[in-house]
Amino acid sequence: MVHAENGLVTDYLEDRSLKKKEDQKKVFLKTRPDYLEAEAIFRAISISAVMRCPLYIVHVSTEKGMKPIEQAKAEGQTVYAETCPQYLTLTDAELQKLGPLAKVGPLFEQ
Repeated sequence: MVHAENGLVTDYLEDRSLKKKEDQKKVFLKTRPDYLEAEAIFRAISISAVMRCPLYIVHVSTEKGMKPIEQAKAEGQTVYAETCPQYLTLTDAELQKLGPLAKVGPLFEQ
């Protein structure tokens, strides 16, 4: 089971943003880009293929994250994935309006 993130790059992006004194609410999506989730999912799938074991990916939150899952499944790899309601319903607009009450990342843009 994997919660697919790239913590090192996310930390780097957050640190860079904090040094610029950017409003963290406004740059939340930029510090957690969807392609980092896709990269982490691809990495987990690759390791799973090498180890020849099934993989369960929790809390998929982006469309880009689904691409490597779909590809692996099409190639016959055993990969399971799930998501959460907030990833299907909340947007960056809610984050800007509600602040930390809507802080679930990554979110999608409208």
